[in-house]
Amino acid sequence: MIKDCLAITAAEVAAKQQNLFSAISQTPNTVASRISEMGIDLTNQLQKKSESFKSFSLEFDGSTDVSDTEQLSVYIRGISSPFEIHEDIIGLFPMDGRIQGIEVKGTVKRIMEQRLPCLSWNLLSAVGTDGATNMIGKEIGAVKLLLDQVVPPQHRCLSLHCIIHQESLCGKSLKYQSVMDVVSKVINFIRAKGLNHRQFKALLKELDSQYRDILYHCEVRWLSRGRVLQRFNDLFTEIRIFNIEKDANLKTKNGEHVIEQMYNKNWLFDSASLSDITGHLNDLNIRLQGRGKFISQLWSHVKSFMEKLSLFISQAEKNDFRHLPSVAKLLKDNPEEIFMTNKLKLNLKTLSQNFSERFYVFQEYEHEFRLFEDPFSINVADCEDSGVQLELINLKYHEPLKSAFSTGDLIAFYQLMDEKAFPKLKSHAFYIGSMLGSNLCE
Repeated sequence: MIKDCLAITAAEVAAKQQNLFSAISQTPNTVASRISEMGIDLTNQLQKKSESFKSFSLEFDGSTDVSDTEQLSVYIRGISSPFEIHEDIIGLFPMDGRIQGIEVKGTVKRIMEQRLPCLSWNLLSAVGTDGATNMIGKEIGAVKLLLDQVVPPQHRCLSLHCIIHQESLCGKSLKYQSVMDVVSKVINFIRAKGLNHRQFKALLKELDSQYRDILYHCEVRWLSRGRVLQRFNDLFTEIRIFNIEKDANLKTKNGEHVIEQMYNKNWLFDSASLSDITGHLNDLNIRLQGRGKFISQLWSHVKSFMEKLSLFISQAEKNDFRHLPSVAKLLKDNPEEIFMTNKLKLNLKTLSQNFSERFYVFQEYEHEFRLFEDPFSINVADCEDSGVQLELINLKYHEPLKSAFSTGDLIAFYQLMDEKAFPKLKSHAFYIGSMLGSNLCE
C-alpha cells in the first residue's frame, strides 16, 4: 500500500523518477535488511550526539508483548554544550526468563556499553522507572543495584518515579467504584450493540442534545474516564430516558439495579464529584505531557495542583464547591435535598495525601529545582556552596543574562551563560536539565 502511494505521488511530483519508486523491492528479506540498516543508522546518530553530552539521564520500563515476552524499553535524555537537549529511545530489548532487578541492571549496563560506550557513568544525573518492585526495590531493585555497582561512589544520581505514572496512581486512590460500575454498564449497553447505539444517537438528535454520541471508557487509559464522565453527566437525562424506553434491566457487579442507582441522590453526588476531580486531574496530565520539558517545570505543575487541592479542601469544609462545577450545579438544582458531602471531602484529603507521599523526592530537591528554574530568586545566604554564592552575585549584575532570562526561555538563557564565567551554575543546569521527569512512552 505504501509503495502504491509513493508511485502515485511520484507520478504527480516527479514523473521522470516514477519507475524508481515502482521498482522498489518489497521482499521480506529486503524489507528486514533495510529496517536493520535504518536501526544501525539511528544508533550511530545517537552515538555521535552522546559524545558531546555534559549530563544524561536514563528511564527504563518493562511491559509484556502479545507473545508474553517481557520487553525492556530504555530511554535517554542528554544535554550537550552550550545547552542543547536530546531525547531518544536507545532500544526495545526482550528479557528472557526471570525479570528481576539484577537482570534489568545487567541488561541496561550491557546496552550502554555496547551502544553508547563513550558515555561515562559519572555523567548520569537520574534514573527513572515505572515504580515496579523489580525496578525500585530497596535491596535488589534494578536502580539500587545500578547506583551501587555501576555508578561511581559519591556521584549524585537521583532515583525517580515517572511523574505521569505517579499522578495516575494518585487518581486511582479515589473511592468511586460504584460510579464507574454504573457508567461502564450503561455505556457498554449502548455501544455494544449496533441497534442500541443507532437508536441512542437518534434519540439525542430528536432531543436536540448538545452531543451526538457517548464516549467509550477505556480502563487501560484511566484518564479517559474524565471525558467519559463529563459526557455522561451532560447526557444524563437522555441516558435515563433511553434506558427506560428500552426497559433495560441492567445490574452492576454487586447486583444493584442501574436505573435505581441513577435516581439515587448519593450516587448522583458521587458521580458529579468524580467527574469534577478527574477533570482537574486531566488538566494536570495535559500540562505534564510533551517532549523537551524540564523536570522543574513538571514539578511546578504538580505543586500547583497540590495547592489547588488544599484550596478545594478548605472550601469544601465550608460547603463551598465553586471549583467543582458539577457538584455546585447539583446542589443548586436541588436546594431542598441533603447530600452526603463527607465522602467528597474525604476523597479530596486522600488525594492530597497521596500526592504528598508520592512526590516526597521532588519536595526534597525543591531548592535544586528552584536554583535551576529561577536563579535570580535564590537567597545567596541559603546556598552552602561558596562558589555558587559568588556566581549568583555575579549573575545578579549580568545585564545580558538578566535580559535573556526575562524572555522566559530557559534554554536560550543557559545557552548564553558562559561555562567559564559560571562553571557551578552551568554544571548545575546540565545536571537538572538532563533529568527525564516522565517516560517518553507516556
